Amino acid sequence: MTAYRFRVKLEWDPTSLWRDIVVGEDRTLAEFQAIINESMGLNQAHL
Repeated sequence: MTAYRFRVKLEWDPTSLWRDIVVGEDRTLAEFQAIINESMGLNQAHL
């Protein structure tokens, strides 16, 4: 199975840490977005 690694950092918070997120090729964009939100501690209120 192919997997992709993404490095995510909050642009508006220069003191925040980055996260490496590994996502399998079989994940949907909605699942990818949910994984990013969970790993960064976001709860959809930012939308």
